[in-house]
Amino acid sequence: MKPFLALLALALGSVAAAQEAKPHDFAKWEKEVAAYEAADRANPPPKGGVLFIGSSTVRLWKTLAADFPGHAVVNRGVGGCEIADCTHFADRLVLPHAPKQIFLRAGGNDIHAGRSPAEVAADFNAFVEAVRAKLPKVEVVFVAVNPAPSRSSETEKYRELNALIRAAAAKMTGVSVCDGFSFVLDSKGEARAELFVADKLHFNPEGYKLLAAQVRPHLIATPVAHGFLACGSETFILDAAGKVTWQYPHATRDGWVLPSGNVLLALSKDATHPGGAAVEVDRAGKTVFEFQGTQSEVNTVQPLANGSVLLTEAGNKPRLLEVNRDGKVLVEVALQAQVKDHHLQTRMSRKLANGNYLVPQLLDHVVREYDPAGKVVWEAKTPNMPFTAIRLPDGNTLVGCTLGNLVVELDPAGKEVWRVTNDDLPGKPINDACGVQRLANGNTVVTSHHAGAGQVKLTEVTRAKAVVWSHTDARKAGIHHFQILDGGGMR
Repeated sequence: MKPFLALLALALGSVAAAQEAKPHDFAKWEKEVAAYEAADRANPPPKGGVLFIGSSTVRLWKTLAADFPGHAVVNRGVGGCEIADCTHFADRLVLPHAPKQIFLRAGGNDIHAGRSPAEVAADFNAFVEAVRAKLPKVEVVFVAVNPAPSRSSETEKYRELNALIRAAAAKMTGVSVCDGFSFVLDSKGEARAELFVADKLHFNPEGYKLLAAQVRPHLIATPVAHGFLACGSETFILDAAGKVTWQYPHATRDGWVLPSGNVLLALSKDATHPGGAAVEVDRAGKTVFEFQGTQSEVNTVQPLANGSVLLTEAGNKPRLLEVNRDGKVLVEVALQAQVKDHHLQTRMSRKLANGNYLVPQLLDHVVREYDPAGKVVWEAKTPNMPFTAIRLPDGNTLVGCTLGNLVVELDPAGKEVWRVTNDDLPGKPINDACGVQRLANGNTVVTSHHAGAGQVKLTEVTRAKAVVWSHTDARKAGIHHFQILDGGGMR
């Protein structure tokens, strides 16, 4: 080799070595990871579920919960990331959820960045070692990297990577590979363009539907079970194993298990509480806060961020109150409701993040949003008496419609965009749809207040209207309202 060429080769080799030695830039994903952590703090998802982690194929998989009903699914995709990023952030994205199963779908960006299949396979092994060091029993499934029209030149490297990881997984316990590769190919061995969006890299809904079909057989089948607080003629807490862990000797209308372990309740009226009441009690049944109702009924309680309590009073002057722990009324909002039937004025009213109040008004067949001055700033008519109204993060409103035996979701214009009724469900389990809760996984749980002994009291359905859990017991009366304690979400 001539001296000049030798020097050039040496220089190029030095540049290549320097590039290879350049540290991996983990910091560029910090914003996305921090956003996931903030979401977990605000609405902790249940542990022991199924966690999907990886690049944009995971991040953009918006139908995960609907695709896998009956599983507590967590999406922790970070668009553009590589397997090394998944390993680096495992202590923040994976370990806090203590999943029973992890689906890793990454590696394509690694190949695209110039890494060899052998190097990426080694990164997969490192990921398994990292999570197994803290979660020794977790099962790991690698979702094989798929070809894409925009990266057709890399297809053979993907094939080699998938084969290397499959060979490695065969030597490990609890590690397997899901074929995310073959279904993408047409008869000529090329990626099917009709499965991708315009960028020719990411799946469209049909592509995700086929990917879900590949993943589904690999899921660990685990029955769904929930612990919950039940409010009604009987007030109790049931754990996920079906054991009563606490009960209270009063009929109630609404309630919350607080972070302290105490329970905030709206008491039905009786001789001791002729106008109903709002109380907070500890697990020994000792009352630590009480506000006696002054009219016909107290039908709502909600713990507020400042430590005060929201409640509603039914009567000739229907109103919503915020009361502090000394029983002082801080806010009073007059409600525009009919007065001929106090019992059917309002139910599960809630204070919203914007400071307004969402109030379902039964006999008026309307859900209204009031501002603190009592002005109606939004309202929507409902197909039957609204009992529970929940403002969802996307601005829609979920409404349980009592004797209509249905739940509807309304957009900000009041247009119905989703509903579930007994016509959608086997056995017609809904019998007076009072309480409703939207879980963190997107499923909806609804009560059957009029259900009797041996009948379904609670039903959980997916967006696709598949029943994934129900609760039946021998109690004579149903549940007026409830709080699922291990599913997050909104109520």
